[in-house]
Amino acid sequence: MNKQKTEKEIVNKILGFYQDFDKAIVSIYNYTLIENPSFTHTTRYYKNESMLNIDFNISISDKIKSLLKYQFEQQLKTNKGTLTIYPSGKYESEFIWDNEAYLEHLTQRAEIWLSLIFNEAYYRIQDRCDVLSIEGDFTTQVIVSFTDGVSNPVLFITENNPLMTFSLFLEQIFFYMENDYVEEFEAYAKIRKIDSDFVTRDTEFYLMLNEGVLKGRYPRWNVMRFTVNPRSEPIFEWREENA
Repeated sequence: MNKQKTEKEIVNKILGFYQDFDKAIVSIYNYTLIENPSFTHTTRYYKNESMLNIDFNISISDKIKSLLKYQFEQQLKTNKGTLTIYPSGKYESEFIWDNEAYLEHLTQRAEIWLSLIFNEAYYRIQDRCDVLSIEGDFTTQVIVSFTDGVSNPVLFITENNPLMTFSLFLEQIFFYMENDYVEEFEAYAKIRKIDSDFVTRDTEFYLMLNEGVLKGRYPRWNVMRFTVNPRSEPIFEWREENA
């Protein structure tokens, strides 16, 4: 398996699929980690310099996916490939590293992570209200602190309502345990269950935003604060407190 064979497989696929064109441009993206590629591709056909079909995709078989994986692995820091194919079978190729696209991909993943924390915290509060038959229009302040890694519990604080003041560890927010609700809210430390995948992910995202490749895109922070109301739809926003 080599570079030329990889490209030729894709060229033959295009030529066998659609031939009434002056050129076809296949754009292949891999914005996930290089060691675990997940490919997105689009194919655009041109006739007399006009685009015939926009994002008219061919079906990439598992065989071609494996060839693409090999192709990306053989390139030095590559996440974007372009093949320009002509009806004669001649083609041109370019594989590059698009750093801005990679950072944008990571930024979107980080923002989803932040939104998930907010969303899941909202549902934990809603569950508590339902199980303990708590009614009323109030807001709960949620404090997620990374001042000591991910070992700090997430605090839920509601003024003038002790039943709605409790704590959860971050991984419990995402991976809620099937325990009796009273025990769940009264004895978190005793029944804490750590899922290493969640802990690793939370640590990686926090470090990515503050020390890693996304450093500088957000203010430095070590405490996240937001408020939620259990009787209204969640609002996907967060307030960050600088370190």
